[in-house]
Amino acid sequence: MVNQFIRIINWERFQHYKDRNPPWIKLHRELLTSRTWITSDDTSRALAIACMVLAAETGNSIPFDPVFIKRRAYLNQEPDFAQLLAAQFIEIIDESGNASSVLAGCKQVARPETETETEGEKRQKRASAHSRVFHKPSFDELKAYCQERQNGVDSQEFLDHYEANGWKVGRNPMKDWRAAVRTWEQRRQRDTKPNANRFGGKTPLEMAKEEVEDWSARNKSASNPNNRAEQKQADILRARERARADLMGARPSDDSSSGLGRNGHS
Repeated sequence: MVNQFIRIINWERFQHYKDRNPPWIKLHRELLTSRTWITSDDTSRALAIACMVLAAETGNSIPFDPVFIKRRAYLNQEPDFAQLLAAQFIEIIDESGNASSVLAGCKQVARPETETETEGEKRQKRASAHSRVFHKPSFDELKAYCQERQNGVDSQEFLDHYEANGWKVGRNPMKDWRAAVRTWEQRRQRDTKPNANRFGGKTPLEMAKEEVEDWSARNKSASNPNNRAEQKQADILRARERARADLMGARPSDDSSSGLGRNGHS
């Protein structure tokens, strides 16, 4: 039986030491934008890192033994190298370094139809999740929606509020700005209708305005000299009538304003 090995292509880019077993490997930032990372799922990405660690131990000749790799890399299942092979991150070689025929055979086994269907479903889910990503509205979009609903919501106030708090509802990121507009609309209606019913159809602002007008009218009346003189004369007459009633031992009669006592004498 021909021994087979896994070899990482362009391994020298990840490994500086050639003559000894290093305790670490190098990870380039460009790995995140590489074909291997973009076209692979999370399982294959983790497998790529595991292969790099094992390549550092074995001089880039990892035994092609899925059971050994699973146990050595502490994986939950036997590794599937299909995506790493397709991305040309690794290649399968024999002892002589011949990779072509072995690689072709490995690809045939590593890409069953069910796996292709599963990956297609995953791509659809990722696309669906991307379509649900929140996009904040422009001022024109927001203004048009508020005018369409005729809700009286101030578009600029709404926009400034959520720009300031990072487009969050409470502590959670906003998912639907139209729903947030409807919430503002309902809150605005609650702030006006209950108070109007409580004050006989008048809003608190209208009630406050009437109170100010009444207060101004009272002060104006009190500052009129004629009104003050009439009030003073009335107070004198009431005081005189009380004194007379006390002397006569009787209460003031109804015709006290004429200056007569109870028996009709002055």
